[in-house]
Amino acid sequence: MATLKGIDVSKHNGSINWSKVKDAGIKFVIIRAGYGSSTVDEKFEEYIKGAIKQDLGIGIYWFSYAISEEKAKKEAIKCMEVIKPYKEHINYPVFYDFEYDSVRYAKKQGVSINKTKATAFAYAFLKEINKGGYIPGLYTNIDFSNNYFFKNIQREYDLWIAQYSSRSTYSGPHVMWQYSESGRVPGISGNVDMNYCYKKYPKKNSNDNSDNNDPSDKETNRSEILTKELQKALNDSYKSNLAVDGSYGPKTKAVVKEHPLSIKKQNDKLEHTKWLQKALKEAGYDLAVDGYFGKDTKKEVENYQKDKKLQVDGMAGIETHTALISYR
Repeated sequence: MATLKGIDVSKHNGSINWSKVKDAGIKFVIIRAGYGSSTVDEKFEEYIKGAIKQDLGIGIYWFSYAISEEKAKKEAIKCMEVIKPYKEHINYPVFYDFEYDSVRYAKKQGVSINKTKATAFAYAFLKEINKGGYIPGLYTNIDFSNNYFFKNIQREYDLWIAQYSSRSTYSGPHVMWQYSESGRVPGISGNVDMNYCYKKYPKKNSNDNSDNNDPSDKETNRSEILTKELQKALNDSYKSNLAVDGSYGPKTKAVVKEHPLSIKKQNDKLEHTKWLQKALKEAGYDLAVDGYFGKDTKKEVENYQKDKKLQVDGMAGIETHTALISYR
């Protein structure tokens, strides 16, 4: 899928003209609902109503000042209480935001935060959010993720990574990248955080009828499109003469089995490899789409295989292709 451009906002962004924001090409917004155990962002309702009116994709973040798992759980409960009236419009994740300011606050309360505690707090919050029927997500930056979150939680939940640069160097899977804190968007006075999203979050309630289909139909359509793109790539790379019909049947599988992708093909620029890279990128893995199966592609194939509990061999064979096609 195409990369979507979005923003995230809190009361610090002031009054927003949401019509101008949408006209500027912004597709989604992540709104701060509040922070701590009880404080609601004073602009939350104004922002979410404006975003709903413009039919934007909507996600939520809650800034945490938790000093225990129980406190983190209470924050999640408060967050869901605040956002409940708008649940049908929230199609992006509800993100847990625990940062260095959270660590400093905890220290003032006599609690020293380490990787074990920060990860436990995040799990407590995100499991509660999941129980509430929302998509749970974790927000962090590269430095904080290395110092305070174990890798397992970063792989288990939809990850939103912050790194203010021209390209993301985060090597793990992630669904969103916050690439700037000083963006400019019509309709917003001053700087605003800018983001790219690599994952499709179908809208629960939209004026676009295509988003009101049954979710299983949505997955089927996406798999069919991905299969057609694979068939085109196989034909281009190997002159396979496959019918481009979106059916992941015996003939397509036979060609995939005959041509597994691996580091052995690192000097060959192939549409087949480009297809693999695009599919992995859509699944949240960060790599260049250049058609060459280099070390970076091998590493992300291994990460994907590990995450999906496939044989970890760094080779994109039939099992890896099948998992990508079926959105496992």
